[in-house]
Amino acid sequence: MAEQRLLGVDMGVSAVKLALLEGGTVVRTARVEAGRFQLSDLDELLQAGPEAIAVTGMGASRFGETFRGLPVRQVPEFSAIAAGALAFSGLARALVASVGTGTAFVMAARGEPARHLGGSGVGGAAVDASGSSAGPASACSVSSAAACSSGSGRACSSPSRAVTIASARGWS
Repeated sequence: MAEQRLLGVDMGVSAVKLALLEGGTVVRTARVEAGRFQLSDLDELLQAGPEAIAVTGMGASRFGETFRGLPVRQVPEFSAIAAGALAFSGLARALVASVGTGTAFVMAARGEPARHLGGSGVGGAAVDASGSSAGPASACSVSSAAACSSGSGRACSSPSRAVTIASARGWS
């Protein structure tokens, strides 16, 4: 039996992030500036034959319940942030800082709903605009990112694709 192929889409304020997954493994990713994004930007990834699309972010409602004959699942952004951070860090529980155009703080724990703790309109994009390349915030700029840590001092910083990939993984 073939493994499920899914397309994850994170419709962010600054960028649209795309990830094609097969059996939970990332096969391909792409990123398009939000102001330049057209639904036709999905065509190449759709040619790979995903069985479904999972979307999150501010523009997710553009997809409706189906898109080009494929079922679409709307994934709440905080749930996608939490799931992505836990998946990429391997942690069971984490305080997640998603640094994108703004910053959101989310409490994530396996088997529990994500909890938005607060945030700020200032994020990685502000760091990029200053021309600074001050480490992880700059690396995560413009697009959303999942940076997580636990009481053990273990930390991770995953690129924006964490949210996109988590959207698709949350489908299965």
